[in-house]
Amino acid sequence: YDIDINDVLIIFDDLALPLGKIRLREKGSSGGHNGIKSIIAHLGTQDFRRVRIGIDSNPLIETKNYVLGKFSKEERKVIKESVDVTTKIMEDFKLNQDFTIIMNNYN
Repeated sequence: YDIDINDVLIIFDDLALPLGKIRLREKGSSGGHNGIKSIIAHLGTQDFRRVRIGIDSNPLIETKNYVLGKFSKEERKVIKESVDVTTKIMEDFKLNQDFTIIMNNYN
């Protein structure tokens, strides 16, 4: 695809962050995230902006089952707040705000 990497914002779940925690980065490795590995392979670069949303982890549940599982009622409230903030981040990004400023506002 003929895309401008500056128009790309990837939003994804992250087991390494506490539930609902949001982290923005301009570039970086996949951190073991298979979806991000695939995006890096297809784009041919790690230099794309991203929003990581923490889903935490549970050592008592196999990772695949945990990631594909359902959130509890209390967890859904936390995730909804994160989705609301992420929506604001996307709006700021769409308005072409400087990503460094966006990171400073939300990290």
